[in-house]
Amino acid sequence: MSDPAALRQNIQDILVRLSAGGETDLAQRLIHPDFVNHEADPERSRGPEGAKATSEWLRSCFGQDMSFEVHHVLVDGDLAAAHVTMHDTTRVASHPAFRRHTSLSP
Repeated sequence: MSDPAALRQNIQDILVRLSAGGETDLAQRLIHPDFVNHEADPERSRGPEGAKATSEWLRSCFGQDMSFEVHHVLVDGDLAAAHVTMHDTTRVASHPAFRRHTSLSP
């Protein structure tokens, strides 16, 4: 069984350091080989490389000031779920990649 505190820290590092902070070298340590980003190009959608592509895409859409506020990380065995809020100060609705992958609601 995995250590719940270590899983919580890994989730926080994936969001804060890898996704928002651009520390893509963490992907090899933190991302499972079976990870899939269904929105990415097929050649960059799986494993640590897929997570790197996801983080690059998020930063290209939301800017370098993107951040995640981690409210809770729940752990049950090897399963973890996170309640987070993403923040940024850019106008993302005009970005072509954002329009292509995300539905905007009023």
